[in-house]
Amino acid sequence: MKKVWIIAAYKKESIDKINRVAFEYVEAVENSWWIPYIIPCNVKNIESYIMEMDAFIFPWWTDIDPSLYWEDLDGSIDTSKENDRFLLHFMEIIIESWKPILGICKGMQLINILFWWKLIQNLKNTDFHNQYERQYEFVDEVIITEKSFLHKIFSENEIQTNSLHHQAISVLGKDLDIVAISEHDDTIEWIEHKSLPIYGIQWHPECLKSQNKLFEWFMKI
Repeated sequence: MKKVWIIAAYKKESIDKINRVAFEYVEAVENSWWIPYIIPCNVKNIESYIMEMDAFIFPWWTDIDPSLYWEDLDGSIDTSKENDRFLLHFMEIIIESWKPILGICKGMQLINILFWWKLIQNLKNTDFHNQYERQYEFVDEVIITEKSFLHKIFSENEIQTNSLHHQAISVLGKDLDIVAISEHDDTIEWIEHKSLPIYGIQWHPECLKSQNKLFEWFMKI
């Protein structure tokens, strides 16, 4: 049985620095018949962990420090440049191994920054997109590009999604394709690398039981 590394998210609470992973990521991996491993976001010997794993999931939590995409603070909150640099470096080493990466929410935004472009720090439609209290419900619909991996998974041109974010991609990174956009306002909701097994998703399929097929597909890459 193959192993998936879920990178714990950094969170500072009071004076404590915490590694944090939502239950839903673990359940989504287990439901796909893979073994989930939660690995801290402050490990030192990254290469040894990468050798042991078959695929990697970068989940969500805090915003990314905007200085990493050459902008001043303008809506980003609760950032950690040190942790973001670690995550970007981590992605770079995984890419060298050609092992699959799935970035969810912040994970997708990190992929875009790694390939040299930018984010919207606070969406104009934040009230629509950041519906955290409805994370297990459909609140948006995304339009899917045909001939994409996402279209192969669902065999649909549109699917319903939840929405838990106030930031999004503004300018797409090099060698990335836009695969799905929000029907509501064209916010970028899914990206794929042109040649590498790297995929980014802005909504949260781990909270939607009907979308577990997405994880089943990712585990088979």
